Amino acid sequence: MRWIEGPLAVPDTPEDFLRELGGPAVLRIPGADRSRARALVTLLHGDEPSGLRAVHGWLRSGPAPAVDVVIFLGAVEAALEGPGFRHRALPGCRDLNRCFDTPGEEGEARTAARALALLRRVPLEALVDLHNTSGATPPCALGSRADPALLALASLFAAHYVCTGALGLGSLTEATGGHVPSVVVECGQRGSAQADRVARNGLARFVGAKRLSGPGHLALYRDPVRVELVPGTSVAFAPGPVPGADLTLRPDVDRFNLETLPPDTLLGWLRPGAPWPLRIGSRPGGASPPCPFRAGTDGRLLTRRHFTPLMMTTDPESARGDCLCYEVTPIAPPRPQSGMG
Repeated sequence: MRWIEGPLAVPDTPEDFLRELGGPAVLRIPGADRSRARALVTLLHGDEPSGLRAVHGWLRSGPAPAVDVVIFLGAVEAALEGPGFRHRALPGCRDLNRCFDTPGEEGEARTAARALALLRRVPLEALVDLHNTSGATPPCALGSRADPALLALASLFAAHYVCTGALGLGSLTEATGGHVPSVVVECGQRGSAQADRVARNGLARFVGAKRLSGPGHLALYRDPVRVELVPGTSVAFAPGPVPGADLTLRPDVDRFNLETLPPDTLLGWLRPGAPWPLRIGSRPGGASPPCPFRAGTDGRLLTRRHFTPLMMTTDPESARGDCLCYEVTPIAPPRPQSGMG
């Protein structure tokens, strides 16, 4: 883990910047007010480049920040592996953003421990962790509470905010949230110009504001629950049932993210005779909610009740390796969509 302090000579491309770093690094950029600092975290997953691109562009051309800015870049080696930005983590290694609850002395756990130690050396007033989604999701922020400090951070980047409670995932924001206001920002689908723009514009506001206050209007959600594939389930994304796939989902299923779907919305198709392919996680400190899906005629997968998905993916690898999506509860429910069956 490298600690780099002061102005940097930054290479022309994000990839060259990562090659020069060589591995995880924490940078401290001096601001006009040296008594305060804000942390910007990105690339905890090597296949989520929007935050890196925003950081790279700002380091090359951005104005001096209002306060010191501490930047943590995590999964640098994973981002550089193969053709670049294709691996969430290095093959055979742990997800870095699941290692901050039990930091240790080896591999990703050691990186997590050293990063936390370095971040805690700095008088931070806020921390933002930038991510991408594998499907088309509106930009949204996630935090453990819906208090004014977290809503203010969220409104710098997004119009949607999810109050997560204690998910127990071992993420960085869970590890820091008790000490400093910390939010995750999902900038949008990886590889999209819109997601890069969300990261870039939000970063400029985050580092340039003299005070972090005054949240704008936010659509609020709560109680995210993981929707996962049962281990061993084969999944495909297509306009109709794929032979041999236990579950086929519509190729545009991610367009439903943060929309409230009515009962009997068609999401996909179940293979005849295959075991039920989905399992529902539990709410923090509670039981699993009733299953939001049912089997319809002709093997169709339908919503059983009103259902609001978040971070629905159309990437089979992400669906198998992480989760298919989250279900969230709108605090002020948006108007249900129609004509989707």
